[in-house]
Amino acid sequence: MSPLLWTALWGLGMGVQTGAGDSLEEAKRYFEAGSQAYRQSRYDAAIAAFEAAYDLAPRPALAFSMGQAYRLQYFLDRDPGKLVRAVELYKRYLAEDPDGRRREDAVDHLSTLEPIVLRMEQERRLSELEAESARRTQLMVATGVEGARAAIDGGPPETAPLVTEVGPGEHEVRVEASGYASRTVRIRAVEGRLVVVDGNLQALPGQLRITGARGAQVSVGGRPVGETPLDGPISLEAGRHFVTVEKRGAVPVVRDVRLERGGEQTVRVDLHPTRQRQWAWGVLGLSTALAAAGGVSLGVTLSAESDAQGLTDRLQSSGLTATEARELDDAIARRDDFRVASAVLLGTAGVAAATGLLLFLFDRPPVPS
Repeated sequence: MSPLLWTALWGLGMGVQTGAGDSLEEAKRYFEAGSQAYRQSRYDAAIAAFEAAYDLAPRPALAFSMGQAYRLQYFLDRDPGKLVRAVELYKRYLAEDPDGRRREDAVDHLSTLEPIVLRMEQERRLSELEAESARRTQLMVATGVEGARAAIDGGPPETAPLVTEVGPGEHEVRVEASGYASRTVRIRAVEGRLVVVDGNLQALPGQLRITGARGAQVSVGGRPVGETPLDGPISLEAGRHFVTVEKRGAVPVVRDVRLERGGEQTVRVDLHPTRQRQWAWGVLGLSTALAAAGGVSLGVTLSAESDAQGLTDRLQSSGLTATEARELDDAIARRDDFRVASAVLLGTAGVAAATGLLLFLFDRPPVPS
């Protein structure tokens, strides 16, 4: 016996244990007869037996078995009523035994069958509508926009799809919906026929404003759109967008923005300097301080050089006293010491300035994924 039939028989057996009596024994006989027919792929006979068993012992597992038989019979004879009955039984099984053993199977079958039932119902309604339209002069405004409203010849707007009886001749139809550009069309109604009006609408773009950062590059979905401050809002298709704002020396900002049709959203972005940019400014500041110190040292060097030169000229012309000789030696030593200090300070300042400039120029942080 298949797992499906064991499941249903187990459900009936549980009823017998609780003292359901002769009616449950009879239900089991019907069920076993239906099981035999089911195994032989005689689903119509299985349906009749299962239905009789279910009248005597309505168990969730038996409802599932009936649903299986109705489903398989539908694929043999394409009787829509059997498909509708199968959907009804699967739903009943889930409602009565939501944690049953065949829950996943019932859900899987419903996901397949319900769209078929819905499509058949739509086709039936359309067929009825076409038959009715053959006798009347009508306009039908069809649109794929949910919540759209249509007005004919200036009348009050009504929810689309809209079918209304009109006189033969030309008519004006206006279709509108929140978040969409309204549309007006002129259509000619033909006597005794249904004329379908195309009421599809163009979605309005969303408007995105970027404020805060200045001189930054703005990209949407990886596509550059301009530099801040932008001339105005960015028009984008409604939905989700990744907005990137980046600037040399600043940490890039990525925002996940959702725009509504016809709506406007403002995003403020404040950029903060990168650690590398902070280091660059620090190193450039150090180079400035070193250069200033080197300049002072150079000034002392030149002053000592001037003093030493003056004493040397006096030595050559008239000689020096012992005190002046000592002053000459001090001036020369001071000149030499500060000359070395100036070279070291100014050289270090140059290296620091070059390092800071490189840090400054190559400060392009990656954009986060």
